[in-house]
Amino acid sequence: MYSKTNPLLASIKARWSLCSASSHKQTMHYILQVKDAGLQYKVGDSVGIFPTNPPEIVEKTLHALGVGGDAPLRHFLATQANLKSCSHKLLNRLTATPPEDVRHFLDNHEVWDLLKFYGEVKIDPEEFRSLLMPLLPRFYSIASSQSVVGEEIHLTVANLAYETNGKRRVGICSHFLEEVSLNEAVVPLYIQPNHQGFTIPEETSTPLIMIGPGTGVAPFRGFLQERVQQKAVGENWLFFGEWTREGEFFYQEEFEKWVEEGFLRLTTAFSRDQDHKIYVQDRMWEHAQELYDWIQRGAIIYVCGDAEKMAKDVEATLMKIGEEIGRVDGRSFIKKLRTEKKYLRDIY
Repeated sequence: MYSKTNPLLASIKARWSLCSASSHKQTMHYILQVKDAGLQYKVGDSVGIFPTNPPEIVEKTLHALGVGGDAPLRHFLATQANLKSCSHKLLNRLTATPPEDVRHFLDNHEVWDLLKFYGEVKIDPEEFRSLLMPLLPRFYSIASSQSVVGEEIHLTVANLAYETNGKRRVGICSHFLEEVSLNEAVVPLYIQPNHQGFTIPEETSTPLIMIGPGTGVAPFRGFLQERVQQKAVGENWLFFGEWTREGEFFYQEEFEKWVEEGFLRLTTAFSRDQDHKIYVQDRMWEHAQELYDWIQRGAIIYVCGDAEKMAKDVEATLMKIGEEIGRVDGRSFIKKLRTEKKYLRDIY
């Protein structure tokens, strides 16, 4: 019923920080209200959200373009244009001699300050529209089970804020969600079904190994809620990592309650709580024999989070476990797990 071309307008029912006051990060928990919409999702699914560009970025872009507050153009820039990432088409239109490191240059500029950098070049607003990339939906793993929360969607969202060229930048969607008024149906979204079977198995006795540092923990909160609802007898082992226990232990009370009830085994890696960095892959290696035993008993391994480094390091550790504990070829070990759908990833 709802899709990328026909999104549902949802509202934010509640939001709060998952970090303590001592943290240098800002990761939020959101509860989106989808009451009476008939929206259905499974644990492991994601939600696609269409953000709106911050008004100040739209104003800066119009000003840099040298045009007034043309209503259709303003609306287009706010809702359909990617003002954060500059296209090669736009750069080529602005200069015949691009900088030496084009990628680095584009990564460090938004559309408005690229226009200012080449301020002597004038572009017609209609042509300008054609030089912009589209504002695409942002995807977030759903951090809840619908069988538990009903007509709600829970999200775990890291607020992105950083600086380039002395200018403060923000994540478009995380900023949008933070600024939207509560209980107003203004958040366009649709459900993106999980891929490659990234959800809990029908067989409730299957053991689960979940590796989700940072916001990668989101789908596993949904997995665990669902397994509690199912009264699943399979064991659950979660590896969670962040900077500090004091500052960024997301969902600590929920997870520790499940640990006390004997429902969850929790292994944490807080990288900055000691002199040397400790990550989830280090904790995996510390428990290598037990992990291998779980895998031999049919456990499914799930990995969610950063694709660039974490997922590669986790896979390298799994290969090492296969080689040194299982005495098998590491690549063959991983290939067998993939073939049997015992190693599933949702990485970004």
